[in-house]
Order: sequence, then structure tokens, then C-alpha cells
Amino acid sequence: AWVFFVGDNGTTSLVGGGKGSMLESGINTPLFVRGPGVKAGSTSDAMINGTDFFSTIAEIFGVPGEAQDSISFLPVLRGEPGARDWNYSCLFYEQKPGRRMHAIRDEEFKFVIDFEKKEYLYAMPGEVPIDLKSAGDALQARRETLRALIPRGF
Repeated sequence: AWVFFVGDNGTTSLVGGGKGSMLESGINTPLFVRGPGVKAGSTSDAMINGTDFFSTIAEIFGVPGEAQDSISFLPVLRGEPGARDWNYSCLFYEQKPGRRMHAIRDEEFKFVIDFEKKEYLYAMPGEVPIDLKSAGDALQARRETLRALIPRGF
């Protein structure tokens, strides 16, 4: 039997961030899984996304499970590396149509666009802010690479 326990995204933070922000304290979600081949007490920092449940559950049950932007995290549950190279999050409010915040990250950097279209770059892990005004060409290029991964139409 398989059991997936997923918490609500965002936590309370005394130092900023938390629910409603694009910082990790606002978008990181607790996940606990129990099932065949999952070592009790094991942990992973592999990036996964809520969309990945579709492909993961399909793979567990051996059925076709193609879903847009979904990558199975069953290998992670078995102690192997994750297959996700980047992770995208979007925050929007129904009361404010068209207003969105975006965050996209890889293992080294996270790029954020807030509601006012201000851009931020953070070194990961640890979410260390990078001053974009003084960032060199290499960091500006990484920012552009991450920006290009944001889905069109958002």
C-alpha cells in the first residue's frame, strides 16, 4: 500500500517570506511517503513539483500517465537522484486577474518576478540575494536562462 501525505505550501516565518511569498518558506511543501521500496526515515532534497504526482502514481501502478510538466519522482522514493532539473512556481489571486508572481529555480539559482514585475535572483541553497545591478555577465546570463523557462502566457 502507498500513502502520500502532502502539507499545505508555505510556512509561517518570523524573518519574512512565508505564505504568499515566492521565497522557499512560502512555496516549499512538506511531503511524507510510505510504500514498497521507500526506506523508513529517509529524506531527500530533490526538487519535485505537485504536477509530478501524476507521472509518479501512474508509474507505481504501471499505467500510461503522460501529463504536462510531470516527471515521476519514484526514483527519488527509492533513494536515487531526482530527474527534475528545474522547478517552477506561480502565485496568482483570482481577485486580481492577470497579476502573477513567478519563481523558477535550479540547484544553483532561483529567479523571481513579483507582482510589480520586479526581478530578483538568489543563490541556492540558502536563498542568498544577488544584487542584479552589480551582477556580472555570467549571472545575468543565468537569470535570462531561468527567465526563458517560465511558461509562455503567464
